[in-house]
Amino acid sequence: MDPIPEEPTVNAPRAVRDTYMKWLSDCTTMRCVMRAAMNDELSRKFKDAQSKEMIQLLNESFDIFEDTERHKISCTIFKAYMRERMSVTDYVLYMIKQIERLSKLSFPLHEQLGKDSILNSLPKSYLSFLSDYRMTKLTVNYYDLLGLLQTFKKDHQLQKEPELQISR
Repeated sequence: MDPIPEEPTVNAPRAVRDTYMKWLSDCTTMRCVMRAAMNDELSRKFKDAQSKEMIQLLNESFDIFEDTERHKISCTIFKAYMRERMSVTDYVLYMIKQIERLSKLSFPLHEQLGKDSILNSLPKSYLSFLSDYRMTKLTVNYYDLLGLLQTFKKDHQLQKEPELQISR
């Protein structure tokens, strides 16, 4: 919502005064529409409130959106599973983005738990990486973990599986 503009002085240009009057009219209209959509009890509660105050109080009272969003993001993080042949870079960046979205909702995920969620969602082809990672007990952030996974993927792509030779 736009900040409340200062009331123009008496000798301000007509365009400035008209813009301010339009803003006041729009605020009144918005308050009326919002109160008309409320039940009587809620409407009485907000009788003298400005629209910005109403929105803020309603968001605090009915914080359903953030709860629902937090739940969806949490489910995405903890139910995620990287498929074989999927890009490890795209997958880990996607997971980091979800973890950051959760933080923006004032629900930060502990970094170790975030890394565990990424590591636990890797396919079987990363089992040797997981063993090495857990044995060395590296202290890395999300992007360092991504770098390690990219290096592992690159190193293991170079090692082609031996071809089966048929003798005649």
